Amino acid sequence: MQTETRLLPFEKACVERLGIGKSLAWNLARDGKIKTVKLGRLTMVKESEIARFISSLENEAA
Repeated sequence: MQTETRLLPFEKACVERLGIGKSLAWNLARDGKIKTVKLGRLTMVKESEIARFISSLENEAA
């Protein structure tokens, strides 16, 4: 289960994998829709969290 523990840079992961801008990504994190992890000064996101968020969008659309 490597995808659950792999941490990605938050902004880059959201922009590349979700196709959204930085501002929207930070708004989603602030609202608790995407959970982030602080690693020193860096804000990271678990790869599984990106997958969970995508899945939640698919469930809302269905």
